[in-house]
Amino acid sequence: MREPITNIALVCLAAILGVAILFSALTPLIMRFGMHTITVTASGSASEIPTEVQVFIYANGTGASSGDAAANLSATLSMLNATLMNYVNWNRSNISTDSYTLTKAGTWNKNNTNGTSRPYLAEENLHTTVSTQRISAFLDALSNMSNVYVSSEYTMLSASQSSNLRSTALSSAIANATSQAHAIVGQNAMLTPINITVSTYRAYPIYSGGAAATKSGVSSNLAFYPGTAEVTGTVSVIFYYSK
Repeated sequence: MREPITNIALVCLAAILGVAILFSALTPLIMRFGMHTITVTASGSASEIPTEVQVFIYANGTGASSGDAAANLSATLSMLNATLMNYVNWNRSNISTDSYTLTKAGTWNKNNTNGTSRPYLAEENLHTTVSTQRISAFLDALSNMSNVYVSSEYTMLSASQSSNLRSTALSSAIANATSQAHAIVGQNAMLTPINITVSTYRAYPIYSGGAAATKSGVSSNLAFYPGTAEVTGTVSVIFYYSK
């Protein structure tokens, strides 16, 4: 979405809302003198290709003691962080740890007798956000790291994309409401919005076609397809009209 277009849409939307606020104050007067009003509900949509991908990562380390497991996980995380920094513009705030555990599962075999002691296991789950332009290379880099796994990845809109799509969807909804009102009262009628109520915003699910290899040490070599996100806004508009 191009910024100039977005700015024009925002200016027009602000003007429409300003007129609506003004006339909402005059509604009692309008009703008193028998002027005509009509209420229309309509929706509008806007879509765009997401620019970000949220990636959830799992790393672990094992050892005969809890200290060994923690140390091995720390070594893995050091290599992982070095890779992550290259893809998040060296912004550490873009990497978040979700959980860290250090456990020993006990003993086990299929007969539950003479079990072999399991090593200690240190685990960390974290997530980060990478641009869609670099996600394929990022997933490929992770898939070649030992003891590092990609749990899942989801495409998403950036904050600016979400804001722009909401504004565009709202402008489209108001335009559709105006068209519906004209269809009811006549194309030549003069319409003025006196009240606009935004009832809902819905962001439709985003489906993507790419995925990382889930087994470490295996190159993914997959293209990542971010798909398309769509936002729909629904409004209820009261118009004053004269023929």
